[in-house]
Amino acid sequence: MKKNYKSGFIVVIAGPTGVGESTVTKALIKLYPNAIRLVTTTSRPKRLNEQNHIDYHFLSKSQFEKNIQAGQFLEWTYIKKRDVYYGTKLADYTKLLNQGKMIFFNCDAKGLQAVRKQFPQQNVSFFITYKSINDNRRRLLHREPNITPEELNKRIEYATFEVLHEKKYYDRVIVNYMGKLPETVKKAKTIIDHALKQANS
Repeated sequence: MKKNYKSGFIVVIAGPTGVGESTVTKALIKLYPNAIRLVTTTSRPKRLNEQNHIDYHFLSKSQFEKNIQAGQFLEWTYIKKRDVYYGTKLADYTKLLNQGKMIFFNCDAKGLQAVRKQFPQQNVSFFITYKSINDNRRRLLHREPNITPEELNKRIEYATFEVLHEKKYYDRVIVNYMGKLPETVKKAKTIIDHALKQANS
């Protein structure tokens, strides 16, 4: 039987590149005094402006693989094209849940299934998507005006794949219309509040 951390809760938010799930997450965290972003562990090199244990927990590839073998990760993924690992550790979840924190983080469908299995009564998830492919194209161009046509098409293709194959695994799907962030955040908050009420009833 899985332990029930009554005072803590997990919010999983996902979405394709450029849809604004990070912006939605940041806005939601500001609405809950006990909310915190879960710091992900990665084997990729630390960038110049990043801080260890704040932006990511940085490990070498061999250290990451040793942690996998030791069963420390609740969920992890390997990105073959970049030869890097990303994952979240079970100990990080339990520590924050025992502190009564509302944990926000992004993960794919595989990671979501692991969260649901470990914490079945203490999570809610939603997939942020765009209105149309053209809407996503405009978002990507607005964010990166100098992006090459090849890279733009590659990202649109991958985003389309994510929407088609990933969104069905999440509890709810929310369309984030351009220029309508407050409405998106309001919808997400309503979903979270309802899930919190059910978890604590």
